[in-house]
Amino acid sequence: MRKIRFWVTPEASGTLARQLFTPVPDTDFKDSKPAEGGIASARGYLYFLAPNRISIISPSGELVRKVPFTKPDRESIVTKVYASGGTLIIALNVLQESDANVSRRYLLLDENTGEVKGYYQPPERNWSDVCLTSDQELVFLTPELGKNKLVTARIW
Repeated sequence: MRKIRFWVTPEASGTLARQLFTPVPDTDFKDSKPAEGGIASARGYLYFLAPNRISIISPSGELVRKVPFTKPDRESIVTKVYASGGTLIIALNVLQESDANVSRRYLLLDENTGEVKGYYQPPERNWSDVCLTSDQELVFLTPELGKNKLVTARIW
């Protein structure tokens, strides 16, 4: 099991408040696909993304739960996870034989049950996801008249 180190620095001075070493459960770092990654939530949990599950780690380093999922398109590549308000959003890159371009899709899961809440595709291919707000709005950058424009999409 590989260990990951991260620091908590709550003071503006940058003083190290705590150092935590925590194992990443059941994650294969030898896999060359860009499917592993992780994020931290406002509640202090870490969400580690693997090709078929998300492992949720508490601030104390304990495994809270594993949320398994099945990709709607088996050939898609899991690339990113967002967490907010009990919802997990998994970004997937989908390659289609009929089209050389990559399209992005979003699988929404209930964080507690793993139940699928939705599967979405942005209306434009050139939308680039940026973040998920606390109000469950996915924020995108999209080009418009030579500039980048922020666009939000409400996730239900």
